[in-house]
Amino acid sequence: MTSNKRILPEFVISIIIIAVSIFAIVIAAGYKDPMEGEYPTLRSTFIPILWASFLGGLGFIYFVTLLVRKSQDESQEPALPKNELLSEEKSEEKVQIPNKRKLLFATILTGVVLFIYCFFLKKFHFALLTAGFIFALLTLYEGINKWLINLVISLISGSVIYIVFVILMQIPL
Repeated sequence: MTSNKRILPEFVISIIIIAVSIFAIVIAAGYKDPMEGEYPTLRSTFIPILWASFLGGLGFIYFVTLLVRKSQDESQEPALPKNELLSEEKSEEKVQIPNKRKLLFATILTGVVLFIYCFFLKKFHFALLTAGFIFALLTLYEGINKWLINLVISLISGSVIYIVFVILMQIPL
């Protein structure tokens, strides 16, 4: 059974994700392109807007999924005696609380990292900032637990993204 006390933080997280993505889109859309007219393709804000839109879309999908799951839980839950209900909630909390707290912390840090990425987009070189963003996410989600491998992967990824978009596609970033 999903109680309102447990699902409320997830709703808040999804709303924060949507708000951060809207903030990133507004910041990127207001950015004056210094190389406008020099490149025959897209504006330099296309990629940040694309990523922020993708994140906002995922946040919205998560929000809708929570609403559907909550309505299904409420309609399908049989009424249990009070003592069985309490023992079931306690055993479920013991199993899920550390994982949920870790996921909540990682989600909040992802929003903070995205906010920092968007804030410094005009001030630092795109490839270095992207490499730092990828490194932060790899370290945060513990895909690989060795920081040196994460650093190498993020530097190569940042460079490849820069080469593909700036050199090959001629999008100023």
